[in-house]
Amino acid sequence: MSVQGFPPFRLVHDQARQLATAAVWRAPDGWHVVIKPPSRSLDQNARLHAMIAEAVKGGLATDAGRRLDEEDAKTAFVTGWMIDNGMASDIVAFNGRPVQLRRSTTTFSKEELGSLMDFIETECVKRGIQLRETT
Repeated sequence: MSVQGFPPFRLVHDQARQLATAAVWRAPDGWHVVIKPPSRSLDQNARLHAMIAEAVKGGLATDAGRRLDEEDAKTAFVTGWMIDNGMASDIVAFNGRPVQLRRSTTTFSKEELGSLMDFIETECVKRGIQLRETT
């Protein structure tokens, strides 16, 4: 995505670094520069959703036995992964009802999404759910 003539730069070689540096020098005063790790790929995203769908079809349920749909399964997996990785996952009151807050997977780096998928595989193994097409 280009912002007013400034394309995103993937720092994979010296020329890309030089172009990025030149763009910084040309940027108007007050602009911000953000350097971040690569975000997740479309293939990773597709695999994540296939894994969740397969876990649900395999009978993914809460500890109390309630079967989860794909949306609830994603929330459970992401929240469980966050807790396992020492991140805050809060339940807050909103309009007088409890609401679970969690990170959106759209903000995950490639490494984080890979770690989440490892977590999903581990949880499915614990529950006897086979992930056939996604591993």
